Amino acid sequence: MMASGRAYDDRGELRPGDRLEELRIVRRLGCGGMGCVYAAEHYQDPSRKRAVKVIQEKLAIEPAVRWRFRNEANLLS
Repeated sequence: MMASGRAYDDRGELRPGDRLEELRIVRRLGCGGMGCVYAAEHYQDPSRKRAVKVIQEKLAIEPAVRWRFRNEANLLS
């Protein structure tokens, strides 16, 4: 996944100001076993707030992890 033309910082995380599609990363909210969650806002309309979860690259290749991630996203959307 690319943010602002680069993959991630040295630790594999996004930084404030990074752009991810139409979103701008505001800050990291926390990290857990699967990855990190970030507060983000729409690039053109900062009043549109979002949370973005990014799973660790080493886990993203596992089908069971991808299924769990998609299932979680569907439940929360």
